[in-house]
Amino acid sequence: MRTWGQALAIVAAVVLAVLGIHSITKFSNRHIDRGAAGPARTEAAPGPAEIRAVGRIEAQHVIQVAVPFGGKVTDVLVQPGENVVQGQLLAHIESSTIDTERENALADLERAESRVQSLQREINKQRLQTSRSRAAVLRAREQTLSRQKAYDRQQVLLSEGATPRQRFEQSRREYERARAENDTLQSAMHQADDRLLELSRDLDSARKLLDLRSSDLDSLREQTGAGQVLSPVTGTVMGINAHVGDIVDPSTADMIELATNLRDLQVNVMLSSSDTKRLKPGMPALIEIAESANQPLDGVVKSLDATRAVVVFSTLNFAIRPGLSALVRFRVR
Repeated sequence: MRTWGQALAIVAAVVLAVLGIHSITKFSNRHIDRGAAGPARTEAAPGPAEIRAVGRIEAQHVIQVAVPFGGKVTDVLVQPGENVVQGQLLAHIESSTIDTERENALADLERAESRVQSLQREINKQRLQTSRSRAAVLRAREQTLSRQKAYDRQQVLLSEGATPRQRFEQSRREYERARAENDTLQSAMHQADDRLLELSRDLDSARKLLDLRSSDLDSLREQTGAGQVLSPVTGTVMGINAHVGDIVDPSTADMIELATNLRDLQVNVMLSSSDTKRLKPGMPALIEIAESANQPLDGVVKSLDATRAVVVFSTLNFAIRPGLSALVRFRVR
């Protein structure tokens, strides 16, 4: 039989064995945990899922009003942000060159009108003279025929010895005078006809010149009217690039800028080249504007270049206008 001493020795051995196994297991688990955590610390941190940038709100649809002709701006009647309607007067431009040309054209027109009126008076006189010449020719022709008949009769009588020689000679002289007078009147009538025809041709030319001078003057008057810069559309003034006193010419294509629809807007933001590489047209974006009561608006990337993005959006909130600042948040992966 075993003694109490032997029993105690056996119990002590069992306890030591259990403690040893527990220590070995704890050590092994700690070693495994360290080995698993080590590689996780070497992984690269992922990039941000959102790009933010502040930009300026602009109108999408802008019409540029060009300078109609060169001159001096004498008046600008609108201000940026002002609403205008189609046909509204926006500005005045004065051109001294056109004013001089208009005065010269008016003088040319007056000379042409005077020429036409003078020719008309002369034609009226010539027609009267031609009419008189024709009447005189008719009378002379009748007189010549009458004298010819008398002369022919005297010739017959003379051949029969029934009339004196003196009477025959007198009849011959009267016939020759009548014939000469008729020829003279016939020549005068032809000259009068030719002169009337010439005057009529001159009148046609003068009238054509009058029409040309009138057209020139109308054209210059239209150009003078073009000095009134009118709005081609109904919209809102976005910018004025010519001011009172400025000398402008037709190369100024954007004298006044008009937005035609302020519901369709866009934000122009500057970005780093690394950020633009993470974007592409058609990507969604959120637009935060103080005037939108902290409610972001949905936008879409319209275009990109190396350091710039244009984001378009629509809104019915007329408090949101071009010129305001906006925060744009791009959703990227």
